[in-house]
Amino acid sequence: MYLYECTRPDGVSNKDWENCKKCKVASCGFSSCFKPNEKWKEQKGICQYEHCIENMPLHEEETKRCIELGYFSKRADRGWHRCNADDEGAIPDLDRYFEEFGLSEKSCPNFGHECPGGVEQVKLCNEEE
Repeated sequence: MYLYECTRPDGVSNKDWENCKKCKVASCGFSSCFKPNEKWKEQKGICQYEHCIENMPLHEEETKRCIELGYFSKRADRGWHRCNADDEGAIPDLDRYFEEFGLSEKSCPNFGHECPGGVEQVKLCNEEE
C-alpha cells in the first residue's frame, strides 16, 4: 500500500518522470525530473524537490574535510560514537563537522543534499523551519 502516487509536474515529459515508477511514492527521491513538484503539500510530502533529492550531491566537500580533520564515527550499541579512521566500521563524522562549521548554504535543511532549487530555495526552507 502506498501513501500517495507520484504526480508528474506540469511540463515534464513521461520519459523524465519514468524513474519514479519503481517506487510509486512522491517521496521516492530518485526521479530524474529536477523540476519542483507543485503538488507536494497535498501529497503530504516534505518539500517540492523530495522526488529527486537522492540524485543530488551529498556533502562531498564536507566529507573530504572530515577525512582531512580526522572526524570519524562508527555505529555502536547505543548510537554513533567517535572513533579513529582505522577503526572497523569508521565513516566520516558529518554530524561533528556540522556542529562545528554548520551546513553549506546549498544544503537542504531536511535531507542534507544540495538542493536542486538552489541557495534561494534553501533560504526559504530555513525560514519555514
